Amino acid sequence: MDFKRLFYLLTCLLLCGALHAEDGCPDGLQPSGAPDGSVVCAPIPAQPRKLEPKTLDVEPLDLDLPPALFAAFAVDSGMLPYFSVDYPTREAAEAAALQSCREAGRPGCRVLGTFGTGCGTFAFDLEGKIFSGVDGTMPSVAAVRAMENCNAGSTTGGCMLVSKSICAGLPLSKAVFNDVSRQTIEDIEEISSMMDQRSYWGSFASDGAKITGSHGLFTEKDSETAALKQCAGCQIVISFKNSCGAIAWPADNRQRYEADTDVLPAEARKKALVKCEGKYGACRVSVRCSGRSYREADPYANTKAAAVSQPNAPAGPTTSDGTDAPGTRIPRNTNVSADGARH
Repeated sequence: MDFKRLFYLLTCLLLCGALHAEDGCPDGLQPSGAPDGSVVCAPIPAQPRKLEPKTLDVEPLDLDLPPALFAAFAVDSGMLPYFSVDYPTREAAEAAALQSCREAGRPGCRVLGTFGTGCGTFAFDLEGKIFSGVDGTMPSVAAVRAMENCNAGSTTGGCMLVSKSICAGLPLSKAVFNDVSRQTIEDIEEISSMMDQRSYWGSFASDGAKITGSHGLFTEKDSETAALKQCAGCQIVISFKNSCGAIAWPADNRQRYEADTDVLPAEARKKALVKCEGKYGACRVSVRCSGRSYREADPYANTKAAAVSQPNAPAGPTTSDGTDAPGTRIPRNTNVSADGARH
């Protein structure tokens, strides 16, 4: 081999070795030109990754609402309630409520109303007109709405719930049903009286020898008119709203009187007696209360203790309660007799 051929072979080997060195950068690096013209190994630029779609193995959410369930109210001739909850059809709920009433042996059983998934109840006024109240989730809200509708729509007032609310198709339906099953008439009257938005007025009138009164009327004017109607020549002594009034007079028949009011009948009585006895000595007193929170208009009707502040006092003026006239009363607290009848 001549010298010239050997030179070319060595040159080729050197050049090929240099090129192989440039391509032989460590993993993650590649040849790159430096500013001074030399070749260096630089990081290989990251290439975008192509994501392949993947199916996740999860249970789909069921957002469909449950089918509607129904509740129904039935009442007997005394407006005692019977109810059914969580029945698949309106007809089935009504039949179950009626059956409960008939099994109790009550007369006049009839369906009062039904509603779908949610809570509801009914209220009625002195004329027996029915008003409903419903809410999607809250039994207390349904009761408030029934009483609000009655207060707004009744011409006679005296609104009272038929029952606490019941619910259908809700997780709390069973618990609410169990609570309602234990309710008493006293419970219903207490709740109704707290929700009654009307004012109930009472008045005393007197001519000095005779005292007349009224209670349970919706305006002061109506209350005073009712009291004066029973006594020609009488004048209004005092009027009171959602509270108690007391009128006291001397026990020696002097035609004088003192009056006062208070939300508590005992306090109204005490105030009137203090005024009267401070001026005239021994006095007699009469008390009347007007409002849904009072069980009786005359809280001392069954006692003699309130009549005289001192023993053996002579009789005073004649008293007459004008609320015995039709249409002047609000419902008294009702009770359940041994046979279950409301009266």
